[in-house]
Amino acid sequence: MMQQGPDADVIIRNPEHLAIAIKYDPDKNTAPVVLAKGQDELALRIVAVGEANGVTAIENKPLARAMYPLCHVGKEIPGDFYGAVAEILVYIYQKENRQDILERAKEDNRDG
Repeated sequence: MMQQGPDADVIIRNPEHLAIAIKYDPDKNTAPVVLAKGQDELALRIVAVGEANGVTAIENKPLARAMYPLCHVGKEIPGDFYGAVAEILVYIYQKENRQDILERAKEDNRDG
């Protein structure tokens, strides 16, 4: 369940009830992948494990509620969420000075 959670780029949460751990690796996937998700106690554990490993948790109730039933662990997020998740990831990558991923994303947008 949380074996890959510490590798997440971000955790999108509805403060206490839902958590979705997401990672984007443009070398492996065309979209962000769900590493873990959980409700209630499991959601709190996902957030705790993530934060203990330096993963930022972003509180976004509407997005967490919309994503939770449609996202599956080990799968790419549905296309409907690309824009919202991309905005969050860009914020995280800028905050963490992850220029490598930001540059690759720009290149992918130019190529695509």
